[in-house]
Amino acid sequence: MIEHSISLVVGSLLTLWVYIRHRFSVFHACNPMDILWLIALPYKLLGVKFIYDQHDLCPELFLSRGDGHTNNLFYRILLLLERLSYRMANSVIVHQ
Repeated sequence: MIEHSISLVVGSLLTLWVYIRHRFSVFHACNPMDILWLIALPYKLLGVKFIYDQHDLCPELFLSRGDGHTNNLFYRILLLLERLSYRMANSVIVHQ
């Protein structure tokens, strides 16, 4: 949780700095960390396109480790975050 929180704060500050200097029109983010849409959200409201690049299936990875069950709270949170990443995206890239 601490690592992801720091990543969100630092990522937000860095993208703001780049946006102020260069006015980007596309925000490309990949997982793991299905929370990067939080950094992209303010830019999306400014008309920046958000491309979500799916590398890992985080909910499925959680289940594959043997500890998780589909009614587990962490699994449900991972599903929600993944779903939000898809909904926020203007385009999704999926690797096979």
